[in-house]
Amino acid sequence: MQNGGTIFTDTTMALAGMNKRKLDAIGCHYHCYISEPEVFARAKERGITRSMAAIEVAAEVPTEKVFVVGNAPTALYKILEMTKAGKLTPDAVIGVPVGFVEAAESKQALYESDIPAIVALGRKGGSNLAAAMVNAVLYNLDLVK
Repeated sequence: MQNGGTIFTDTTMALAGMNKRKLDAIGCHYHCYISEPEVFARAKERGITRSMAAIEVAAEVPTEKVFVVGNAPTALYKILEMTKAGKLTPDAVIGVPVGFVEAAESKQALYESDIPAIVALGRKGGSNLAAAMVNAVLYNLDLVK
């Protein structure tokens, strides 16, 4: 975050909850590709979810990367798949998708990986929690000097 990298979120809700003033002050960029036309086209063409397509698009951006996932287990699986294949090197992942379908399993897989991550194990999580975790890290950067 402090190296001019980019936070990529899986939802606009997670992005909306982050403290942009603090992110701007430290030179951290932020983006959510979920509604981009390129993501829609890629998802349709490849038969994958928009969340997965958004991770592929983000992987092409030449920057340090922090992924913040509060909703889409498929985004976590894509991060894990691309990292294992050597196509993505995330600097960190906040993985807290909520729900019953693959949420707990995707978070467990992230937790067991070698990717630096903050994970809320189990079914609970969400975009609001993802944003709160980013903000907690931001607010504690002042304490680390």
